[in-house]
Amino acid sequence: MEFQAGRGEWFCAREWTRLFGDQGRQAEALEMLAPYVATGWWPAAWAQGELLESWGRTEEAIALARPYAEVGGTALEFFARLLTRHGRQDKAVVLLSAGIEDRLLATALVDITRRRAGTRTSPRCWPSVSRPSTGATPRGVAAASPRHGNRPACRGP
Repeated sequence: MEFQAGRGEWFCAREWTRLFGDQGRQAEALEMLAPYVATGWWPAAWAQGELLESWGRTEEAIALARPYAEVGGTALEFFARLLTRHGRQDKAVVLLSAGIEDRLLATALVDITRRRAGTRTSPRCWPSVSRPSTGATPRGVAAASPRHGNRPACRGP
């Protein structure tokens, strides 16, 4: 596997870096990833960011992921979740809010704001939009009852 990793086989290189990391050989792990990260390829930077974070090198992981996050997509999702895991939820929310039309980013935003609020409430429990013409509630939302006022009944996560 080491031979193949050295010849540019990404999946072998990624596994080899994990093995190096598990053995405490951080410099060698980063050296294995360096040619891939140097090309600007996000999957390689993502792998390196995960390793750096797992080694407690959070600031390096953040610095590595930041330029990729500017493009959006999975890089922005990773970056926002990384920030959140290290107490920077407000920054993550601002970044994700700009990409709210992207389902991946919208999902990450919901996850992050739930954690920030300290709740595991499911979307079914969020207030529904009233529809006076039909009295219907959005699919998946429990109907409001007198016991709960205008809020739908929650049945747990």
